[in-house]
Amino acid sequence: MKKECTTTLPRKKGAHMTKNSYKGIIQKEAKRRKIKVLRWHKPGSVPTYEAYFESRSIRVPDPIDDHHFLICLHEIGHLVTGERNYSYLMEYNAEQWAINRAKERYNIVDELYIVDAKEYVIRCMIADIVVRGLKINQIKQKVLDWIGISKKEVQEVVLANAASIVLDWARKKNILQEEELADLIITDMPLGDTITKELYKVEEATIELQGS
Repeated sequence: MKKECTTTLPRKKGAHMTKNSYKGIIQKEAKRRKIKVLRWHKPGSVPTYEAYFESRSIRVPDPIDDHHFLICLHEIGHLVTGERNYSYLMEYNAEQWAINRAKERYNIVDELYIVDAKEYVIRCMIADIVVRGLKINQIKQKVLDWIGISKKEVQEVVLANAASIVLDWARKKNILQEEELADLIITDMPLGDTITKELYKVEEATIELQGS
C-alpha cells in the first residue's frame, strides 16, 4: 500500500517522458510479471493505492510524473519482493525495489519521493511497534541505516506518538464509537482496557532500551 503524498511542491517529469511513456512502462513492468492493473486512479482522487497478493493485481495512480511513476513501481514491488511480515518491512522492500528499478532501468531519481518514502516507512514502523508488538531491537538495521535514524530515536518518536496511533487504530477497528473517541481526545480520559493493553505493548517494546 502507498499513500498519496500531500505536498504542494511541483513534481518533475523525466527527460523526454510523457504521461503515455510512463504508463506504457508500467504496463510492460506489470505484464512481464503477470500482474494485472485493476484501475488507474486520477492522482489525488483516492488516499491510498494497493497491491493484492492473492490476485496479483494492483490499483495505482495515473503516472503523470516521476513521483506517481514511482508509486506504480512501489505497488509492483510489493508483489515482486513478496514480503508479508511487518508492514514497515513490506513498505521498505517495496520502496527499495521501486527506487532502484527507476534509477537503474530508467535513470529516474526523485529525491522528494525518497524523502516521502523514508517518512512513510517510519510511520509504518511506529504502527508495528504500537499495535503489532514489534520490539525496537527487532527492527532491521538496514532499514534504520537507510532512514538515518537510531533505535533510541525510534523509541522517542514512538513514545511521543503512541496515544494518537492507538486511538487511530481503535477507530479503524471500531473498538470505540466516534463520540467516545471525541470524549477521550477532549477530556484526556484514561483509555479503555483494550486500548490500554495496546499501550502496554509500547512499554514492552521500549523497556529494553531504557537506560541503555
